[in-house]
Amino acid sequence: MLVSIFSDASLCHQTKASSWGGWAKSARGVARGGGVLKFENCLNTNTLEAAAAVNALKLSILRGITVPGDSVLLQTDNTGVPAILRGKHSGQGQQIAAVFKELCATHKLSYTWRHVKGHKGHKAPRFSVNTYCDKVAGFYLSIERHQRKPSHYPPPTKIPYGLTVPDALLAKFPGLTYAD
Repeated sequence: MLVSIFSDASLCHQTKASSWGGWAKSARGVARGGGVLKFENCLNTNTLEAAAAVNALKLSILRGITVPGDSVLLQTDNTGVPAILRGKHSGQGQQIAAVFKELCATHKLSYTWRHVKGHKGHKAPRFSVNTYCDKVAGFYLSIERHQRKPSHYPPPTKIPYGLTVPDALLAKFPGLTYAD
């Protein structure tokens, strides 16, 4: 079965915080998610975007959207992602490639990659999904920036539509409300 997966990463150069947002869809349903990327001092956006793609793939597997034998279409707005996932990068990129290859081998997944123009205001559905992933990544980035430098960065106030947020996070940020 074909599974379409979108992902995006966000980076704050001042705090060195980074985050990801992802969306996956197949005939089995839709999964949305995101979080903070745990790469301290990584300012390489290609590496962070590849990590976001791997996290979105993991999300789709954990939520049952992707199962063994599926064909995955990874869609990102970063053209450096395919080279990293093929292992054509050093350092942290190699670690990300190893996790990606293990996931594909363990779950017998085939994959292809497609570039999607990001942050351009296009109206086609795939551009809208990329924008959604960007909003999710931005939401988690705002949380991490606030935790690192609360005097410089206000806490987030809006949760992106359709995103399920853990109760612990809601308790930590009582002003959070869902966006329309």
